[in-house]
Amino acid sequence: MLGKPQNDQNVESSRPPARRVQKGQRPVPHRKPSVTDSSPAQESNFQSTPLGATSSINILAGFAGKNRVLVISAPNDSDGYYRLMMNLLKPDVYCEMADRHMQQIIMFHEKGNMGGKVRRISNQGSLVEEPLDPGLVPRLMGFLKLEDGKFGMVLLRKTLQVEERYPYPVQLEAIYEAIDQAPMRRLEKSRQKGFVQKCKTAGVEGQVVQSVGSNAVGLQPQ
Repeated sequence: MLGKPQNDQNVESSRPPARRVQKGQRPVPHRKPSVTDSSPAQESNFQSTPLGATSSINILAGFAGKNRVLVISAPNDSDGYYRLMMNLLKPDVYCEMADRHMQQIIMFHEKGNMGGKVRRISNQGSLVEEPLDPGLVPRLMGFLKLEDGKFGMVLLRKTLQVEERYPYPVQLEAIYEAIDQAPMRRLEKSRQKGFVQKCKTAGVEGQVVQSVGSNAVGLQPQ
């Protein structure tokens, strides 16, 4: 059982400091991805998944083939690493994320404090935040091999395979580099020239629309 939430100072002192990531430099992965590369047919085959993981897969399946997902996990919203990462997710980053077809799942896994939200990013860089069912948190933690009691992030490909793992906050440029090196991303860039500039001119980048569903007009996942 986890103890009481620690303050920022205690959390930071109990873990090694986050490594500074220079622009364009990728962090050293914490461990090898838990899902190995496979053919497209194998990537979409979930019949061999563990019992009890169905709901976890269902929530991720809505992104499959369309979106990359950045999953952020922390014991609670007072966690020092979590607060540092959220400071990096400033309102002016969401057009860059939309350009890369990224969505976010944030979850808190401390016992008695489980929950979180799904953050859907529109083509205009605006956000819809949907509550995450607390009952799904342990299943998602197990499915994505995230550690209980610790901060961690997982970047998922459009195939729902693990692209990268981060045990500490990292600069967004490092996450972008992990995405941009893929052949699929190079094709996307050629098709989406001028997307970021057009997105920013909409004037709603980083604005949050609270929602209990995913049917807000103009704010569906890409």
